[in-house]
Amino acid sequence: MRLAERFWKTLVHALGIANLSPYGDEGIEQRPLLGSAPPAQQRGGPVFAPPGGDPYSPLQCQYPTMKGYRHCSTAADRSCWLVNDDGDRFDIHTDYEKRTPVGITRKYELNITDGSLTLDGLPFNKAKVFNEKYPGPWLQACWGDTLQITVNNRLRYNGTSIHWHGIRQYRTMHMDGVNGITQCPIKPGASFVYEFKATQYGSSWYHSHYSIQYADGLVGPLVSLPRLLIVRTSG
Repeated sequence: MRLAERFWKTLVHALGIANLSPYGDEGIEQRPLLGSAPPAQQRGGPVFAPPGGDPYSPLQCQYPTMKGYRHCSTAADRSCWLVNDDGDRFDIHTDYEKRTPVGITRKYELNITDGSLTLDGLPFNKAKVFNEKYPGPWLQACWGDTLQITVNNRLRYNGTSIHWHGIRQYRTMHMDGVNGITQCPIKPGASFVYEFKATQYGSSWYHSHYSIQYADGLVGPLVSLPRLLIVRTSG
């Protein structure tokens, strides 16, 4: 290395130490010091990994429009979900029939097909399944999210409709999935997009509401996190 080049490298290295700047080998990207810029969730709303989610398909709760709020659930106190500096909270005492957090839209797709199941030692060749699984996929959302679920009916002979058990469907009654009452059945080869808000939290399930299809295999878990809010206890 030429003398002039060594001089300038040594000078840059020394200035970096004097200014507490990160440095390293040539080609390594320099990054700002920690704390020099707020994390994304502080510039917008809170973003966090909720307790009780699926460890194999982790999701993050995101509230981009709720600036100033932060996640307040801890291992010692699960009664709180979101809070801001003014003390406004979304917690176990919040009347979720009147107000809920504002999350994001989560999209899912369910393909309904004929299949075969062996659950009790005997093959059942007239089964009906979601995404070739029994039970169907675990659908997750965070409290206040909007779910947008596309259901594709690929059954050979049957219509179908999907009921989201335990969801109040406030102002979205037509998304309740009860064929003959809130909607017509989805005919074979057709699709329907269900869209509703997770105004409640907890564990429930979704299932076909057509004939006895849920007994034939069309069932699956539905969770709106927080799955369980535990009031703080001592000891």
